[in-house]
Amino acid sequence: MKKDINHNILNRRVSKFTYPFFVILFLFFGANTFAQWQPDNTTAEAYQLVLSLKLDQAESRLVDSVETPSHLFVNHLSKAIRAIIDNNDEVFEEFKQYHSYSYDLLQDFDSDSPYKNFYRAEMQLQSALVHLKHNEEWSSVLSLRKAYIIIKSNTEKYPEFLPNYKTYGLIHIIIGSVPSNYQWALSILGFDGETKQGLLELDLLANSNNLYHKEATILISLVNSYILQNSSIAVDELKPLYQANKNNILFGYFYASLLIKNAESEKALNIINHLLSVQNKEQHISFPILEYLKAEIMLQKGNFSSSISWYNHFVNTQKGSDFIKDSYYKIALNYLLLGEKEKSLEFIELAISNGTTHTEADKYAHSKLMDIPLSNPIILRLRYAIDGGYYDRANTIIEQIDNFNFANKIDEVEYDYRKARLYHKTNKITMAIALYKVTINNTVNTEWYFGANAALQLGYIYKNQKKLEMAEKYFKIAMNYKGHEYKNSIDNKAKSALSSLK
Repeated sequence: MKKDINHNILNRRVSKFTYPFFVILFLFFGANTFAQWQPDNTTAEAYQLVLSLKLDQAESRLVDSVETPSHLFVNHLSKAIRAIIDNNDEVFEEFKQYHSYSYDLLQDFDSDSPYKNFYRAEMQLQSALVHLKHNEEWSSVLSLRKAYIIIKSNTEKYPEFLPNYKTYGLIHIIIGSVPSNYQWALSILGFDGETKQGLLELDLLANSNNLYHKEATILISLVNSYILQNSSIAVDELKPLYQANKNNILFGYFYASLLIKNAESEKALNIINHLLSVQNKEQHISFPILEYLKAEIMLQKGNFSSSISWYNHFVNTQKGSDFIKDSYYKIALNYLLLGEKEKSLEFIELAISNGTTHTEADKYAHSKLMDIPLSNPIILRLRYAIDGGYYDRANTIIEQIDNFNFANKIDEVEYDYRKARLYHKTNKITMAIALYKVTINNTVNTEWYFGANAALQLGYIYKNQKKLEMAEKYFKIAMNYKGHEYKNSIDNKAKSALSSLK
């Protein structure tokens, strides 16, 4: 029973935003505490290397140094990032052993400083996310619960200690974004919190002169993009950090990810090309997700051969199983769009037999692979052009095929939905509303996600128009759709939006 509860409330929330959200949690938990803990130069240098993804160099710098709290934390941070990015069993075991060792040793330090339990909570939260990434859901929940209990106590004991609210706020956001039908399980486990509360706590830092205000602003931008769907605001918030750190692969990756989500893939492509160049010149840990993002953008641009090449690069360098099924599926789509049906079928078989369904992208790929033939090539071209923000290309496709008679209902419904998305993104709101409503009417009693997301988008439109009753109506409609592959993601967004109406 416990395993089932955890699988639903945590593991099913892992999606495309997992990479940026996981890494940002690791990256900034503990940042700028050096001035408080008086580390030596070696530890400070190692920390900077960790931020640059030069993990081997960072850990080697710490081998012979004294094990201070900051030393332990930087090493823990490095091994956590490695366990997330490498995603293999050997690295995972190394992290677990070091977590147990460093966490126990940290507790032995005799100190009344609020930083002691702050570090302990951060280590537990990192452990929770590493275990979740490696599909050990129950261990993840237990670590998250420990982090919650520690930081709650530390906040009650030291209410003026602002760094508490970074950890506490993040945990409240995680708890608040869990679908309402699983909140009872969280209550049993002693969790309490909501997204709005977490954002207010992060705001305490973001609007202060505290050393953590920059980190709090970054976390808020990620929540804005991936949970609250305020992607353009998130991009604006993160842009200054990237511009000040253009050779930092992590910062650049965060920013490029937000640009892609905001349908600004051409800008993201320039950043990714630069990051790949930096990675090749310097000794960073392999970060293959950059190759995956480039493959995605090439598909959006219609450069199908290049997309195939970059997906293959990713598959050959990715040590874990995440995004493998999706990559093979996308290679099959690229070959389909190139008119090479035999090659497409070859990669369909590879997609079916490889990878997992832990991420939302892999889950979607799996659902489409179980429903052969693949999507209509016309709709595929339209979808990816819209996703990338290549709106001229999308309009050209529509002009060429409008009034086309599709062979089946799902293609007809999806075509209306894709046009609604294009009109919405290009600010033709009246036309978007009409087609979203057509999509909803045509998806009654289906398990197609088009209707659920159409309702979600209508909710956002009416919210922006201050028509709050209509917004509430459509957010609830979005949550009423059952069985589709984006159920948890759309429900989470609708729930957060409903909370913001209060």
